Order: sequence, then C-alpha cells, then structure tokens
Amino acid sequence: VPAGAAATVSGLGFARVVELQPGADLELRGVQVVACATSHGDNELARGLAYVVRGDGPTLYLCGDSGYFSGFAEVGRRHAPDIAMLPIGGFLPGSFRSRHMSPLDALYAFEDLRARLLVPIHHGAFPLSYERLDEPVRWLTELASTRGVRDHVRIMTAGQTERFNPGDRLAC
Repeated sequence: VPAGAAATVSGLGFARVVELQPGADLELRGVQVVACATSHGDNELARGLAYVVRGDGPTLYLCGDSGYFSGFAEVGRRHAPDIAMLPIGGFLPGSFRSRHMSPLDALYAFEDLRARLLVPIHHGAFPLSYERLDEPVRWLTELASTRGVRDHVRIMTAGQTERFNPGDRLAC
C-alpha cells in the first residue's frame, strides 16, 4: 500500500501489510511488485500508487486512480508491461481529469506504457462522476477502433475472470 495507508488497512484482516514508496519493490514467492507513482493530487490522503507485477506469467501494470501524466512513459521505458489495467471512468467534468483518466487519456497511457493489451477498469459499476455508466466503454471502443488498436483492448464485465498465459497473443 502507499506510505501512510498501513494503519488504515491493517484492521481488515490481512496477515501482512507493506507500505511502499514509488520506485520501491517487494518480492514474495517469486512475484515481484514494483510501486510506481500516479498523478492523483498532493493531499496526503489522496496519494496512491500503481504497481508493476512480474512473475511467471505476463507482466501486469495496475493503475488505480490517476490522471494522465509523463510517468507512464517512464514505466514503459523501464518495464514495458504486457498488460495494462487502466482506469477509464470518473472524468467529467474536465477538471476531474487531473485525478481520473478519460478513455482517451487511457489510450495515451497504454501507448506510453508500451503494453500489448489494455484492460479498462474503474468504470460501469456505479456513477463516479457526470458521464453515463456506459459512456467510458463506448468511447474507448470507438477510439480504439479509430486508432486501429481495438484488437488490443479486452473489455471485461464485472465479475468476469480471464486467464492470460505467457504465450498468449494478448489480443481479443
């Protein structure tokens, strides 16, 4: 978890909670987790992390709340993850984009990360801002088709399970 968050989540029953700073990593049972910065404001309670997870399978980049920023390109240079799980909801009004990505921002981040597959997250379950619930996926699908990367976007439904193997083509 981000620095300062252990006290908040420790009471939830986890056996161990480890705080990480951006750039720090942790290895456990053959899985390496690297903490990466996000752009979600300077408030101590609003800071978050993204994570690069590397093990026997495809490398995963998991980003929670973040606005689009130059840090994605740095992660792409260092890690080039196979799969990027990026948020696409909570972007209206436009001022929210300093902390939340729109589908367009997520596509820019996907390109910066040099990932092979984009799995959109943070959308469609409940209202996050003023866009319609179906708007993020609709807009992402349209943009990805126009940009010729639709085969590299895997839209999953709530509760859907998917297995990605190292040899997978990682496209729909």
